[in-house]
Amino acid sequence: MCTVMGTLSTTAQTRKVGDPIVKDGVPCVIIQVYDEAGNHGLAMSLSPTKKALKAAKKTGEMKWFYSPKKLKGSDTGLQQEYLTEYYNYMKCDSLKIQTSGVSTTTQPSTSHSGKENMKNVIDYCNEKGIEMEMYFPEYAWAQSLGEGWFIPGVDELELYIKLWGYEEFGKKMPLKNFNKTIIKDFKKAITTLLGDSGDAIYFKDGALPGINFISSTIAKTKNVSPAILLAVTLHMQNYCVAVSQSFFNWLQVKSRGTLPNPHICAVCEF
Repeated sequence: MCTVMGTLSTTAQTRKVGDPIVKDGVPCVIIQVYDEAGNHGLAMSLSPTKKALKAAKKTGEMKWFYSPKKLKGSDTGLQQEYLTEYYNYMKCDSLKIQTSGVSTTTQPSTSHSGKENMKNVIDYCNEKGIEMEMYFPEYAWAQSLGEGWFIPGVDELELYIKLWGYEEFGKKMPLKNFNKTIIKDFKKAITTLLGDSGDAIYFKDGALPGINFISSTIAKTKNVSPAILLAVTLHMQNYCVAVSQSFFNWLQVKSRGTLPNPHICAVCEF
């Protein structure tokens, strides 16, 4: 279990889902609590603000957030080969995937648990003798944050989307269910709960992500190679669904490229 660096004030109220917390120097939001006092649970890292991302790109110091590194030449093909082999080796579950504007299919997938997927990737890389940082970079980044960090699977992302009023992936939900107060409450909690302990400084470069993520759960859609999934809220259809990378690209074309890039966040117990 990870050590909490930068704890909440001793006079603060009980921690709850949606509250800010600092983990290993990483600004996070609580997505699950295990006990009534909220002393233990799961926290997910924030996304960097545009200002922080721009500054980090200039200095090369990415701090607590992920920055993708483009592979070149044969390494690009090798990454896809390893990803495909990993999927074929580890698939053990099934997942409903939105593959068009109206249709949904069920496909084999790797574990829905991000923690289990992290262990499987580590074991796979050790077995193959390959560098995780080169071929599974998101996982390597999560591992670099500290002990116990991992890229969320669909189980963890489902916990997060419940913050916004959605019940589960693939279920049609009225847009009015969207929780518009989460951002306001989160910002208020930073001031009231973290002010006394001085931890508010950790949140100056971070922001609550939307509902658009890279997931560690991998599945394969028809005629498409395995791809790291995205958890996306499609407001155009009021669906909260798990979709493939290829479908996300299709959506960008349909929406003339207005969809934001997916967030890459990490999760850890506290």
